[in-house]
Amino acid sequence: MKGMRNKFSANSLETNMEALIALSALLQGPYDVGNKMLSKEGVMEVMVAMASSKVTLHQKVALETIIHAANKKDKCTGVLQSGVEIIKKLYKSSNDHIKIRALVGLCKLGSYGGTDYGLQAFSEGSTLKLSKEVQRKITISRNGQLRDLAFLSLDADVKEDVVGNTEALHALMDLAKTVDHSALYGVISTFVNLTNSYDVEEIDPTMKKLAEYAKQHVPEEHPKDSKEHVRGRVEKLVKADIITALVALSKTESENSRELLSRVYLAIAEDEKHRGNLVQKGGAKCLIPLANEGTEVGKTRAAQALAKIAITMNPELAFPGERALEVVRPLISLLHIDNTGLQNFEALLALTIYPV
Repeated sequence: MKGMRNKFSANSLETNMEALIALSALLQGPYDVGNKMLSKEGVMEVMVAMASSKVTLHQKVALETIIHAANKKDKCTGVLQSGVEIIKKLYKSSNDHIKIRALVGLCKLGSYGGTDYGLQAFSEGSTLKLSKEVQRKITISRNGQLRDLAFLSLDADVKEDVVGNTEALHALMDLAKTVDHSALYGVISTFVNLTNSYDVEEIDPTMKKLAEYAKQHVPEEHPKDSKEHVRGRVEKLVKADIITALVALSKTESENSRELLSRVYLAIAEDEKHRGNLVQKGGAKCLIPLANEGTEVGKTRAAQALAKIAITMNPELAFPGERALEVVRPLISLLHIDNTGLQNFEALLALTIYPV
């Protein structure tokens, strides 16, 4: 640690570059050590100075470090205060490698506020403008920039823009159907954000009043994240054939990806009119293994989606043949004291009306 501090305090860009390469590696592995180093005085200044260098290699190393540093919210604040203008300048570089890294950095910083309407990293409209450029690149190349869109699609304005962009949606669906492992996480994460199927922490009204009284920041919901807007986005995604895309993605063995898929399936199953589509296109069949294997959260979400389908559809059509027996186990597993009252109720209702 002392050796790295000495490298950062040196007046040589070459020595500083060696320190940044080491810091970048630490932020990807033992990130506690990396974060501790990142908080040291002068480190952020060296990153910004290196990014503003005329040497391409210096710019590349600095941008890589900034991208890894931006994973932490408090470090995003530091970069926003110190070097966002330099990153914007580098995005205009004629060097494609620098331009792509600068775009990734801007996207990570643009997602700084997450779903909190009260925390906006850039001026109003800047994040949306950035997302339009990312969507354009995805539409043209059918590759790359998916993680960038996953970051930016936490913003509700971006969500509405993406579902309204037919070409970008078709590109996303095509990428999902090719089952390209490099595109897997970006596509699924974007679907989770577009359908609002991530966990949202409920704020206790009393704690909210106390925070307001103490003049502390209280997370705000974006007007376009209302239930009506979410339903509208799901409707557009279903029309764009998201279910076929989800079925293709369901072949993944990654437990985290399977959990995200279960979340999206449940978001679609919330509306009764989409459940027939889920059955017809193979979604109900994919939900059974998702409900039996994976993370606890993923299995619960998949089982609840199965329960919703079983409640409103003819069992002989929804789960024909042996599938009628396979669906019972997930429904029974949904009956648990740790699950919500709604989940237990839907499981009981599905089992009650199920002719097994």
